[in-house]
Amino acid sequence: MTWPNNLEFCIVDFETTGLHVMFGDRVVEYAYIVVKNGQKIERGENLINPNRLMNPQATDKNKITDCMLIGKPLFKQVGSELWNAINGRVFVAHNARFDLNCLAYECKKIVWKQPEFHAVDSMKLSRKLWTGQENDKLETLANLVGHIWSGNSHRAMADVEALFTIMNHLFHQFPNKLNSLNLVLNLGGINKTEAKITSQINLSLKAQKVQQNIGSIIRIQYKSNTTGLTSRLITPREVFANNNSEFVSATCHNSMTVKTFRLDRMNLL
Repeated sequence: MTWPNNLEFCIVDFETTGLHVMFGDRVVEYAYIVVKNGQKIERGENLINPNRLMNPQATDKNKITDCMLIGKPLFKQVGSELWNAINGRVFVAHNARFDLNCLAYECKKIVWKQPEFHAVDSMKLSRKLWTGQENDKLETLANLVGHIWSGNSHRAMADVEALFTIMNHLFHQFPNKLNSLNLVLNLGGINKTEAKITSQINLSLKAQKVQQNIGSIIRIQYKSNTTGLTSRLITPREVFANNNSEFVSATCHNSMTVKTFRLDRMNLL
């Protein structure tokens, strides 16, 4: 037995509509495996209706299409399974900040507190212990350790299975460096994301006006780096702040897609 004795690890992967969950992108798939003493004791996966369209670049990567998500449950309907799997365990993900952001912002949107857990970034851990590989991508490391893929990479369960194989090799190769929670956290530990609740932030007057119109159609002028100054009809969905800038996630009626707008580039008409 080379995994730390009696510790329970929850290996997690999320697929999303795009790369920026703090700016309105949503989870469309999750998968997890719970491991104790090297044995898989739980597993689960779900496709999720994000209530917005997929970013084409995300679909190119994970092959999840809008049609695949029609009729699927919302995160608030099935996310408790994942919440309970993570709670009280060691959360493990590859490039874990992305997955921690997914968890934090999905919980924030439905007013759930986050589960209690320690977090480990397997990319950080592998960089500390392995050298000489071409890069630290999940596919690269999985192929290096001889993982046999059960499905396409960038689908949640296939990636979780690959990460289990990587972690299994790490624990077998470095038993003395990874034989306790403290040692694992010292090498690969990462802090959980604390998503800010909009109501706790001092919003500008413009942001307050937009927030008052959530769910209503409003007309704006917006200055984009790609299209210049345009007039748009939008329906605000959520106002939030990040890195001292304010944003609104809204349905843009010009394109009938959900987009994220910077408020400092927006004029209310």
